[in-house]
Parts: sequence; structure tokens; C-alpha cells
Amino acid sequence: MRLANVQKIELVPGGAPTPKTSGTAVAVGSGFEVRVPLAGVVDMAGETARIAKELAKIEADMGGLQKKLGNPSFVEKAPREVIEKDQARLEELTGRKQKLEAHRTMLTDMAGGGLSSTSSKPSKPGKG
Repeated sequence: MRLANVQKIELVPGGAPTPKTSGTAVAVGSGFEVRVPLAGVVDMAGETARIAKELAKIEADMGGLQKKLGNPSFVEKAPREVIEKDQARLEELTGRKQKLEAHRTMLTDMAGGGLSSTSSKPSKPGKG
């Protein structure tokens, strides 16, 4: 039985990085990483732009957290739970940033290797 035209699903033990496969997109989140084959399906320039946009947001969020956690007055006055939550969020964002940067590098390497891209991108929900 095929679900959503999926040909293969590979589960990787918790915490282990997914195997890097050329021609794939990656989505990262708290506790998960998903790779989807893109070769011949997605515009690589569009995927690179999506990653750049996500990295910019992550870097902005990280900057705000670093500024907050670097403020001695905030650290003195804030409840310990708030500080720990912000530190954990900063660690999560750092991990996401590293994964996205690695994916961007992989895409750049693929583009340099002559991987063809198409001009059609999958439509986003609600953008038909």
C-alpha cells in the first residue's frame, strides 16, 4: 500500500542525524528531521531562498535571546524557570541553525554538481 505516493520511509534512532542524501530537502524541528527527495521536483533556488529566510528568522530569534540572557539585570531578576526556558530555546535554535546551514551547503554543492531543477514548486497550503 502506498500512502501519499511515498515510496520509502526510513526511521533513524532518536538523536541520530538522518543520512545526508543528495537532492533532498530537509525540515528540522524540536526532536525531528525530515528529508524529502527533490531532484526534478523542486526549484533548488527556491529551496535555497526558503532556507535563507528560515535562517534569518532563527538568527534574529537567537540574537534576541542572547541579548536577553547577556543582560545581568534580566538574569538577576527573572525567575530561574524563565532563564532555563530561554537557554533551552537558544540551544534548540543553535541546533536547527547548524542543520539548516549543512542543508544549504548540500544544496549549493548539488547545484554546482549540475543537478537540474525545475521551475515548478509545490504549492503551499492555502496558496493554491
